[in-house]
Amino acid sequence: MTAPTTPERTAPSRTYPALAWATTALLAWAAAYGALRAYWALGNAPEFAPLPQDLVLFPGWGAVGLCAAAALAALGLRLTERSRTALAAAWATVAAMVAASPLFFLDVIGGVLAGLGLPFSPPSVLGRGGMVAGAALLAVAALAYRRRMRGACARCGQRERHARPDKAPTWAFVAAYAAVAGCLIRLAAQYGFAGFEATPLDAGAAAIVFEIGFVLAGTLLPLALVHRWGLIWPRWVLGLAGRRVPRWLVLGPAMFISGGMIAYFGFQQVQLIANLFTGTVIDAEGTPYGQAFMWTAIPAYTVWGLGLGAATAARLRQTRPTCRRCGA
Repeated sequence: MTAPTTPERTAPSRTYPALAWATTALLAWAAAYGALRAYWALGNAPEFAPLPQDLVLFPGWGAVGLCAAAALAALGLRLTERSRTALAAAWATVAAMVAASPLFFLDVIGGVLAGLGLPFSPPSVLGRGGMVAGAALLAVAALAYRRRMRGACARCGQRERHARPDKAPTWAFVAAYAAVAGCLIRLAAQYGFAGFEATPLDAGAAAIVFEIGFVLAGTLLPLALVHRWGLIWPRWVLGLAGRRVPRWLVLGPAMFISGGMIAYFGFQQVQLIANLFTGTVIDAEGTPYGQAFMWTAIPAYTVWGLGLGAATAARLRQTRPTCRRCGA
């Protein structure tokens, strides 16, 4: 009787392809984007908007250092197999890269709705967008690395089959309605501190579209993530009633909006708290937006973003399709 043989271990890069291509792409990104940041840091930086620098954290040579840190994090993931230190370093670097470029959220909005009057600068979009792209690549590599550590499926991240929940969990309902409350508090602050003198109708078509999207993103979108009519078109939607709502029609905007709000307003929330310790006072001269408005609106935005993000995570899990690789 022959002794059983131990199956040969498959190379990690072949078993988890995302870990291979994402780290390779990230090293290429670090070389190209790092060279651009170094060129700018040598005194060749263009004019940025709305701030003198494109990144709110790690400007100048700090951005070059962040590129180096991302490259080292990618190498750590590529050259190790089960290092919690390498994984923690990768996620910490992702967080730093996102925190450095929260204004990218406004760049996208200003680019789509140019009539809003938001400062739009191509060099700023290149600088911040490049940093966000690097963060996305490192996040993909870190996620694939974690799946390998857990022995989970490289495609779906599951280790065993789980039944799809029929409805959103209670905590997702709480998160969704917290997001709605955050939106309503933000609107109440707008009209409570600024009054009703200015309306979107006075600012043009882009402002009207933005306001409609603003309200829908704070009311309809969070509720669609936890109610059945976010999965199946309700009866009042003529021509589509009873059909399944395309998964990414809801999840796509929810992921972008929640991620952008958490990054942008999370940074502003930290800055607002830091102002308490530095004694910085927001200048409200000539505008209805002062300290009281900021302490009402920014926490409301933060709760809105976090609630929307949590509800999005629940709907992602609920609607996850059957994995074509492992069948989970």
